[in-house]
Amino acid sequence: MISPSADVYLNLAAEERLFKDFDGEPVLFLWRNHDAIVIGKWQNAWKECDVAAAERDGIKIARRITGGGAVFHDLDNLNYTFIASAREYDVGRQTDVIRKALRSLGVNAAVSGRNDLTVNGLKVSGNAFRRSDGKGLHHGTLLISFDGGKMEKYLRPSPLKLSSKGVDSVRSRVCALKEIVSDISVSDVAKSIAESFTEEFGKASYMKFVSEEYLSEARLFASKEFILGKNPPCALSVEFLSPCGLTEIEFDVVKGAIVATKIYSDTLDEELPTKAENALTGIPFTPDSIRYALNRSDDSILCEFGNSLAKALSTQIFGKKK
Repeated sequence: MISPSADVYLNLAAEERLFKDFDGEPVLFLWRNHDAIVIGKWQNAWKECDVAAAERDGIKIARRITGGGAVFHDLDNLNYTFIASAREYDVGRQTDVIRKALRSLGVNAAVSGRNDLTVNGLKVSGNAFRRSDGKGLHHGTLLISFDGGKMEKYLRPSPLKLSSKGVDSVRSRVCALKEIVSDISVSDVAKSIAESFTEEFGKASYMKFVSEEYLSEARLFASKEFILGKNPPCALSVEFLSPCGLTEIEFDVVKGAIVATKIYSDTLDEELPTKAENALTGIPFTPDSIRYALNRSDDSILCEFGNSLAKALSTQIFGKKK
């Protein structure tokens, strides 16, 4: 299905409905948006972008249903979504659809890190994922061209994240396809992806995009509460990097015990934030207690996360005490 709309909320709603209603052959959905900031499921909008500047300039802010980091969309950014049953869902296979499509246009991309496609070490595509109810969703972006000034104006990446990438700005680690193949276009890329998809998965039937069917979900995606969330005041917060990604945790501490936590992260792990929030509530606010609480399970990822968090707390909060 190819979206004729450039409304980020309507497109996210259509994607959500396609995933929710899916019960058949693999789906490819291609879409693009007018200027918008799209943040990951677990991220804090206030930390990831300049909310005031975006609202003042008419830049929409949206929250997607997958993890990962914040990205800036415009009409020169093509988004693709794969949806498939658990039996056919294969991130490597789906990524190869994109790589083969790009290769046919003269762009040789490589898989890099957790979820990127790069050319000469520079990011041309980022991906995120979701699995539930026996099916999976894999979506990503492709930068055909982009406005680096807008990207730097509206996005606020953590210095900690940038330093971990060895760069000093978002702009310095991304590359547009037009910088590689000067006459490439959005329509060229869309056509090539569709051809690569049918070559990999077999003959495809086209679905019509009917805007009216997605209006209810679009209103949810456009709501302030969904986008900005409820950010209660917190007494203490810590930011750190772990194998799961960049994370910030806000702690509400009363009489030395954690009564509530809120986790913001660009993690691609769909369950980690909820698991960690549940494990941390009601325990003493000390690095050792936190490490123990997150190491009690046989979940190795949660254990690594707990070790990274305890180390960050020891340095950033408890190390400051006299």
